[in-house]
Amino acid sequence: MAEKLKTIGTYRILYAQPTPETGERVAVAILVQNGKTLLYFDRRFPRLKKFFGDLELNALEYYLDHLKDAISRTHEPETVLNSYAPQIVPSDPRKVALPLDEQSVRALMQKLLQPPTRSPAGAVEVSVQKPVTNAIEAYMKVRAGVTENIQTEIPSEAIFGRRISGLHSVALGIRRGSNWVLVDGVDLNELTPSAAIKRADEVGRNFWKINRAVANQQGMTLKRIGLVLNGNSHLRAATADAHDYSLHRIAADADRTFDGASLDAPDLIRREVLSVEG
Repeated sequence: MAEKLKTIGTYRILYAQPTPETGERVAVAILVQNGKTLLYFDRRFPRLKKFFGDLELNALEYYLDHLKDAISRTHEPETVLNSYAPQIVPSDPRKVALPLDEQSVRALMQKLLQPPTRSPAGAVEVSVQKPVTNAIEAYMKVRAGVTENIQTEIPSEAIFGRRISGLHSVALGIRRGSNWVLVDGVDLNELTPSAAIKRADEVGRNFWKINRAVANQQGMTLKRIGLVLNGNSHLRAATADAHDYSLHRIAADADRTFDGASLDAPDLIRREVLSVEG
């Protein structure tokens, strides 16, 4: 099946550092470069408010408005960004498929600028399947530029035409004719470290079961892709351990596993999808 050609641009996350010497930072805006430079932010600053509730947000809004104006009038955005450090610092550029429509911008803002969905301490964790699925879907569409024939929360019946005992739904799949590319993983902005480790175990075991099932399915090519998101956006040791374990565990049973923070990951994932005949 023919795929639409995509133009590649870049985006950067802008982080606020209320106390720069501590190294703690929170995502507050997205800077998109697609021939011109555009700044997007939520004036409510929900993520920042969650972690720094006593912070004066009017000043940040003022700075970002001025930054937005200055960025729109310069051919050297890097120089402008540097003038706002260390209170506002950018991430490294990340690739994004263009054109970036309003829906894609909203998906990016939802994923990067909204507070993580976590249960209160000591409470039983609410199902996190949907938020992680949403994050994986946003990554595949916006970062990897894979937008066609995507399905989410896919049960075994959709893949194999029958229910397979013990096989859980997969976060995302791309149907390529009679073949499938299945994508699942963890998002460390949506999960606590312990929940990420548990989910990585579940995803790995599910991929193992899928591999057993596809061995009995004649005429089908099925590729399993593992994805670990937002492992490098946290400073806590427990989160770093969960990130590394998740990559290790999922890789044991996936055909390919990717760290979402890698600059090469979007292009490599897209190639993996296109390598499966449609």
